[in-house]
Amino acid sequence: MKNFSFLLLAAIAFGSCKKDDATTPTPVLLTAKSWKITAQTLTITTSGTTISDNTLDTCGEDDVYKFNTDKSLVVNAGANMCHTSDLHGTWAFSNSDETKLRITLPHSAINGDLTIKELTAATLHVYGTQTTNNVTYTVDATYASY
Repeated sequence: MKNFSFLLLAAIAFGSCKKDDATTPTPVLLTAKSWKITAQTLTITTSGTTISDNTLDTCGEDDVYKFNTDKSLVVNAGANMCHTSDLHGTWAFSNSDETKLRITLPHSAINGDLTIKELTAATLHVYGTQTTNNVTYTVDATYASY
């Protein structure tokens, strides 16, 4: 579950994208600030068994996600490190209306598409499902600007 907090972004099928202001482009809202997780629900399904957890791992609570304008993504691991160093990857919108976020973050579970449920100057809320080795991971995560 340590790596799953990363799935929440990216990593991470969303319905709509809410903007603070009709004139603020989605990329600006995403890259203007860093993001810190405030809530997540992780559901894991394997061999017909489903486990759901809405707790944050201690090592992921202090991670800070920074979406850079050059499409790079840096996850500062904070003091309670899940990994031995910060994580570096990429991000991009995977559809023209910028409601789907494609994350590539090596050494984490956040490689794939996430739907942006809400994106404002203060909140990033994403949802996504990914299947790896016959295990399905579904994440619903909310981040606050930091």
